[in-house]
Amino acid sequence: MKRQQKLNTTQSVALIAGIVGEKLDLAGEETRRLAITGALPGVARAFYSRESGGVASGTGEQVWHTAQQDEHSLSSR
Repeated sequence: MKRQQKLNTTQSVALIAGIVGEKLDLAGEETRRLAITGALPGVARAFYSRESGGVASGTGEQVWHTAQQDEHSLSSR
């Protein structure tokens, strides 16, 4: 029987970001950047809200716009 290893926080975040990034069709570095800046949960919510036609699609649009603004401000440093 294989023994399961316990993941540390960094490994857990990387694993979750990888899974979410794959589902959202985002490149690895983009997913990592969104996770580091804290924008990944909002982008995921926006994606699934829009996909399901949910009420929060307007909010998702705002979150995506904010994530894009964050990207611009980070790249201009």
